[in-house]
Amino acid sequence: MAQTLRFDIGTSLTVNGGSLSLTINDSNGGTIGTGGNISVTTGGDLRAGSIDALIDNRNGGTISSSANLTFNIGGALITTQDATFVITNRNDGSGGGVMNGNVTLDLSAANISSGGDLVTDISANRGGHILGNAFNHVSAAGDLTAQGALDFEIENAGFLLNNVFVPGGTIDMDATINVSATNISATTDYFQALISNAGGGHIGGNAVLDISASNGLTSGGDAFSASLTRQMDRTRLLERSVETPRFKRTSVACLWAVCSTR
Repeated sequence: MAQTLRFDIGTSLTVNGGSLSLTINDSNGGTIGTGGNISVTTGGDLRAGSIDALIDNRNGGTISSSANLTFNIGGALITTQDATFVITNRNDGSGGGVMNGNVTLDLSAANISSGGDLVTDISANRGGHILGNAFNHVSAAGDLTAQGALDFEIENAGFLLNNVFVPGGTIDMDATINVSATNISATTDYFQALISNAGGGHIGGNAVLDISASNGLTSGGDAFSASLTRQMDRTRLLERSVETPRFKRTSVACLWAVCSTR
């Protein structure tokens, strides 16, 4: 069975006062042969009260191909509340999900502005398995801003489930987070770019953080952080320095340590 949600709009898209909610649910032992994709393309702006885009492959789901969550916005992407984009293989009690190919989360627009938090996340926590690469890519030609937090993650960690420790997941190849814009700003809260691989997680290839803000990065919260954790076959760290209000010329990544968690 194939499942794909696709919107290709030549002009702007406005969801008046409401939420744009897009979900592919393959959880609890579901199976998708080819697909498992969400794709939104506009020629102009995308405006909504909030955005919630989810590919849910938790609890023993199987996607027999790659999985892609793509927002390619020709103008500005603007929400008055939170904007959340998630692909998840997490084990919530019935086993981790499996995706038999690359997993890609790609968000791009001329400018990106969230009135709440902006979150992009790929999860293989507690035993999920990605049989390929995991890419979390966010780019804005101009500004990338959130009134709340900016949080970009690839999660592959182990932690408790019903008071029993469950080891982390497996990403067979590379895990890459790429965030780029002219200006990056989390107005009232934190900025975080995190690859979490603690608690028995395994990344077979490189783990890469690439954060670029050509005119600077500002954070209104207590911490600006980006981190990698242990247990990777090979680790390549791509560091760039940016301006922050509290940490001038601070490196955006630290190796072999968790700089912050949520």
